This record gives sequence, C-alpha cells and structure tokens, in this order.
Amino acid sequence: KIPLRSNNSIELSMIVCVIASTIPGISMNPIIAIAQDTSFSF
Repeated sequence: KIPLRSNNSIELSMIVCVIASTIPGISMNPIIAIAQDTSFSF
C-alpha cells in the first residue's frame, strides 16, 4: 500500500503541475491572439 500511496502522490503532483501550466496558457491565449491581431492590422 505504501508504493501505491507514493505513486498516487506523484500522479497528483503531475496533475497539479499540468493544471498549473495550462491555466496561464488559457489566460494568455486571448492576449496573444489580440496582440497578433493588432500586429497584423498594423
């Protein structure tokens, strides 16, 4: 049971890392899209 617990904590930390890395990407996507639109309009 101990290896299972450590495996679960590793999976949990990986999921947290993925979520933490995707949230800024989702919030940055509109900003990048707007910046690209303005640069193309210029």
